[in-house]
Amino acid sequence: MNLSRTILCMLLTVIAVAVHGSNYQKVMFEMSDGSTRCIGLDSPSMHLSFAAANLVVSHPHVMVEDQSFPVSKIRKITYSKIPDSGIKDVAPDKNGITVLYSPSSIEVKGVNDETRLNLRLMDLSGEILYNGAAAGNYTLGLGTLSTGVYLFSVNGRTLKIAVK
Repeated sequence: MNLSRTILCMLLTVIAVAVHGSNYQKVMFEMSDGSTRCIGLDSPSMHLSFAAANLVVSHPHVMVEDQSFPVSKIRKITYSKIPDSGIKDVAPDKNGITVLYSPSSIEVKGVNDETRLNLRLMDLSGEILYNGAAAGNYTLGLGTLSTGVYLFSVNGRTLKIAVK
């Protein structure tokens, strides 16, 4: 029965995104734990696929990490015509560290005020633009960076950041 439910959820998700997605700017997935994930639909390079009962959203030209949503945990799908704010929410890593980034800043949220954060920002040639440590939460401004792609590392987890 669990396999049938998963297949049904996958099919309904594909149909919902395919039918409604072209008329909207973003889709929001409400998860069973109460969290909400927002995906901008304005990127022509966005790909939806399924892997091991997960809905996988990838933006090959914008983000390094694919976003994966267990289909069985999606409780509600909502579409919006309001454009994407540009803020990207990267799912917490195994230690609970969350990264939010926008064209103007990167915000790193630790689990608590004692969470140690080792931060590094590099350009694609490997030049280190920022290297530091913080505890708890930290915001790194991106306003002085040129348009381009950068690598941001938090405790060894590396993300590709697009600055426009």
